[in-house]
Amino acid sequence: MLFLTIITFIVATLTLVVAVCSLCAINGQFRLNLVSSVLLHFSTNEKIHNTYYEKFEYAGEKQFQYDDKNFRGSNEEQEIDALLRIFSVVAIAWENKQINLNDTLPIEYYICRVVENTELQKYLDWHSKWLESEKIKSHPFLVLRKLSSEISKKKD
Repeated sequence: MLFLTIITFIVATLTLVVAVCSLCAINGQFRLNLVSSVLLHFSTNEKIHNTYYEKFEYAGEKQFQYDDKNFRGSNEEQEIDALLRIFSVVAIAWENKQINLNDTLPIEYYICRVVENTELQKYLDWHSKWLESEKIKSHPFLVLRKLSSEISKKKD
């Protein structure tokens, strides 16, 4: 009887270990898939890709300049917002602890390159004030800003 109890306990313990290992593998796969899918969308969506390279990566005549009077409602705002939204997917997953800072490594350069841009900061400042005036407490762009800040702290 004691022998049977010991065997049952060992089998139950091994089953638990296998289940935990499986969950860890699934979680790791989820994190990898999330960041990979955002990076793939960023790389293959022509509009988002072009916005990034024309407005942020390469200095030139099309480089992003925030114009408080003409930006809101413009095509450029829609392009910038689309770029910020795709990065916000990663930021929201990070805020919800579905991924960690190490998981953002494949995409963190792009996030920081955009969010730390001085002109984009002006837009995000306006956006924060607008959200406050509308009494909106959360927005994906606010979370993206927090993520970028945390990534920058990690680099220092």
